[in-house]
Amino acid sequence: MKGFVRKNIQYASPSPKIEQGTAHSVASHLHSYTVNIPFECVTEIKKFLSMPVMPEVNTREEFDFSVKKTLPEGFPEKDQLLTSDLSQFHQESSQFYNELPYGELISSKIIEWDEAIDREPIPDESPHHEGMFTKVEEKMVLDIVLKVLQNQQIRVSSATNDKKCKPCKPWEHHHDDDYDEEED
Repeated sequence: MKGFVRKNIQYASPSPKIEQGTAHSVASHLHSYTVNIPFECVTEIKKFLSMPVMPEVNTREEFDFSVKKTLPEGFPEKDQLLTSDLSQFHQESSQFYNELPYGELISSKIIEWDEAIDREPIPDESPHHEGMFTKVEEKMVLDIVLKVLQNQQIRVSSATNDKKCKPCKPWEHHHDDDYDEEED
């Protein structure tokens, strides 16, 4: 699975051109920066609600027809060369078009931790604890819930085509015990 988290960072930078900072205020320009943060991961699926249908493998087999040919001089006349016809090529091949599994995103949760790593107080006069920085370190945990699906064929029992199925009664709910035991 791979994708990206679109991160929009909005920040303010001090601007003495707007108004000189005081012990009670800081004038700032507002900025916005958007970046796509890529991620990629692999995980093993250990529990299945229904087992996946594994892919059928394509096959290709060659076959030949035997031919008898006379041998060149130096061989007894009664002997013949038993071989295949090299002027022909024969094969049987099977191609399977397997269903690819696919995923649907059910939910996602992002836990973020951002820290300014070069923070310094604003030079000159500014309110207590105001600062500025140029580098941010971000750590992120992605909690993603996916549904992995595969189209599969299933056999549906029929009262007219299956000998073991008891006939249905109108508006009756069926259970697993609706089938007769197999007779020997």
